[in-house]
Amino acid sequence: MKNEEFAKLFKNKKTDEVIVWKEEKLIGFSVLRDYPEDGNFIPSQSQNEKEIKNDVVLIRVGYYLRDDNEAREGVDLIIRVSKFNRYLSGRFDYNFNDPNSPTKRSLKISKASKQPIDLENITTFSFNPSTKEFINKKNGKTIDLNKIIDELYNSHINTTNFFQGSYLRAKMNFREKLMDSIALIIEALTKLNFCLFGKRIKEDKEDLSFGIFKPYPHKQLITVYPEKLNLLGTNFSLSRNTIVSFPVILFIIFLISYLLNIESGFIDFLIKDNSNNLIYIFSFMIVSISILDYLIPHFILIQINLLIKLRLRLMTKKPKVK
Repeated sequence: MKNEEFAKLFKNKKTDEVIVWKEEKLIGFSVLRDYPEDGNFIPSQSQNEKEIKNDVVLIRVGYYLRDDNEAREGVDLIIRVSKFNRYLSGRFDYNFNDPNSPTKRSLKISKASKQPIDLENITTFSFNPSTKEFINKKNGKTIDLNKIIDELYNSHINTTNFFQGSYLRAKMNFREKLMDSIALIIEALTKLNFCLFGKRIKEDKEDLSFGIFKPYPHKQLITVYPEKLNLLGTNFSLSRNTIVSFPVILFIIFLISYLLNIESGFIDFLIKDNSNNLIYIFSFMIVSISILDYLIPHFILIQINLLIKLRLRLMTKKPKVK
C-alpha cells in the first residue's frame, strides 16, 4: 500500500488539512486540525486580515512498511499528536514585520493559556494492509480510522484540563528529574573509572552521537597513564592508577573484615597459610590487578551504556494515551 492510498482511508473534515508523506519505508499521513475556540489553550494568530490560527494540532498516523508475510498479520499503527506552529515551520524565529507572523500580544496570550501536552500511541491499534482494517488490540475488534484520530485529538485537547494535565505534567517532571539523576550517575561512574583505574572514554570526533544517542564501544575505553609492571619475568601493561589503587582497595577490604569481625576462609588462607609462598602471592597480585585494570572498568562501562540507553528511552518517549 502506498501513502496516497492509505491517506484515502481517512475521511477528513472540511477544516482539516491532510499532508501525505513521501517516505517509502514509512507509510502514512499528517492531519492539521484547529484547536477548539472555547478550549483552555488559546492559539496564537497571524496579524493579517484573515487572522489565521498559527497554532494547530498535528496528528501523524502511519506504520513501517514490512514484507507481505508480516503485513498479512497486521502492523502496529503509530500515532503521535502534538502542537504545531505554522509560522515557525521552516523559519528560525518570528518576524513581526511580516503580516503572516503572529503578533506579540497574541503570542503572550497564547503562552499564558493552558498548554497542551504531546501524546503518542504505538501499542493499541494495528492495521491490516490486505483487508484495510484497523484493529483495537485491547479487544480485538475493528475500529474506524476517523474514530481513532478523533480519540487522540480529544485526548490531546483534554491535557489542558486541570486533573489530566496535572497528572501528565507530574509524570513528565519525574522523568526529567530521573534523567538528571542518570546524568549525574554517568558522570560519577566516568570519574570513578578514571580516578581508580586510569580509564578514559575516548571521544570519536567523526561520530559525536556516542554517549548521547548511542552507547560507547568498548574499544573507546583507553588507559590514560599506562605503566609496565614486571612480575615473574612477565611484562604487564597496567594503568598507573590501578597500581596505586590496588593496595588501597586491598587494605580497605582487610580493614572492613577486621572491624566487622568478618570471618573469611579466603583471607585466613591468604595471610596465614601462604605468607611464605611468593609464587602464590605474585599470582594473586597478577590476577587481582588484572581484574581491577580490565574487568571492573569494562563492567563500569557496561553500566554507563545501560544508563545511556535508559536516558535515550526517556528522552524519546512521549506520554502514552491509554
